[in-house]
Amino acid sequence: MRILPLVVVVLLLAGCASSSSPSSTSSTSASGASSSASIKPVVVVPPTDTLHFLANANLTAKAPKSNGDPNQTALAASGFGPGGGGGQGGGTNGRWEHPLAADETFAGYEAHIWVRVTDQLVAAPDSPFGCAWSLGISVRAAGAGNNQGSSKVQYTAACSGPAGPTIQPGDYELVFHADAPNSGTGVAPGDVLRLQLARTGTSPTPNNSVVVLSGTTAFDSRVTFSGLKEPGT
Repeated sequence: MRILPLVVVVLLLAGCASSSSPSSTSSTSASGASSSASIKPVVVVPPTDTLHFLANANLTAKAPKSNGDPNQTALAASGFGPGGGGGQGGGTNGRWEHPLAADETFAGYEAHIWVRVTDQLVAAPDSPFGCAWSLGISVRAAGAGNNQGSSKVQYTAACSGPAGPTIQPGDYELVFHADAPNSGTGVAPGDVLRLQLARTGTSPTPNNSVVVLSGTTAFDSRVTFSGLKEPGT
C-alpha cells in the first residue's frame, strides 16, 4: 500500500516532461525557419555583348525598359566649308565612349542607330565615304585622346542608308556592320571603346537638324560586338 504514492509522483513527473516537449520542439522549429528565411539567393548576371546609347558620350550595358521620350543627341553636318549650308554644321559629330572592364577580343559588330531628320537633306557632293551616314569605331588606351595612331582596334568606317539624292524628314533606323576590325583585336581593362557617327547631308534651310534617338524600347540605339563580355546589369 505504501508503493502507491511513489507511483503517483513518478507519473506526475513524466507528465511534466511530456508537456514541455512540444514547446521545446516548437521553439527549435521556429529558430530553423528564421535561419532559412535570412539566406538570400545569389543572382548571377551573365556578361553582355551589347551596349546601348544614352545621351551624347554615354553607353551602358543596361537595356532600356521604358518607352517615354527618347534622349536626343544633336548630329552636326560634316564635309562642308563656309557657305555650304548644314544647319547645325560646325559642331562636334555624335561621339559615344565606354571604358572596357575586361580583357576582350573584338571580332564583327552590328549597330542599330535611330536618327530623326527634321528637314529635307541633300547628300554632300564631297562625302568622303560616298554615303549620307558613316560610323567609325575604335578602341584606344585610356588617356590616348584623339591620337588615331594609338588605336588598339580600328574598324573601317561603315556606311548606311537612307541614300540620296535627298533624304526626307522622318525617323530612320540606320544599320551598320563589319565582319572584323581593319586592325587589331585584343584590348585590356581600362581601354576606351569609341563610336563616332557622322552625317554629310545638309539642307538649304539654316535651322535643319538631325538628332540621334536613344534610351527607350522604341528607339533603342545599340551596338553588338562578337567577343564583347562586359558586366551585365
